[in-house]
Amino acid sequence: MLHPLYDKCHTHFYQHENVSPADFFTQMSAFCAANDVDIDTYGEGKFIQKSEQKIADFLGFEKAVFFATGTMAQSTALQIACDKRRNHIVAMHPTCHIFKHERQGYHI
Repeated sequence: MLHPLYDKCHTHFYQHENVSPADFFTQMSAFCAANDVDIDTYGEGKFIQKSEQKIADFLGFEKAVFFATGTMAQSTALQIACDKRRNHIVAMHPTCHIFKHERQGYHI
């Protein structure tokens, strides 16, 4: 059951559906053909760049960056925050995702 606030939102970024893999790939193929989606190489594809700009405009920012995973985004956000403050000492709960499941990759 969805939260009551869900219906009051004008924009939803995802909607989980029970779609078979075959149907999902068929839908994805049709979307790519209809939207002239090229293979993206490290953020250089026009589809990714257009999507980033659309999100930036929606959120009122000059630019946005697409990350393939939340894990990648979290580590990058942590690095940027530390660099901005010129302080690389952070506190984390021992069960936080970055500490527990990423093998302390933030040390790299």
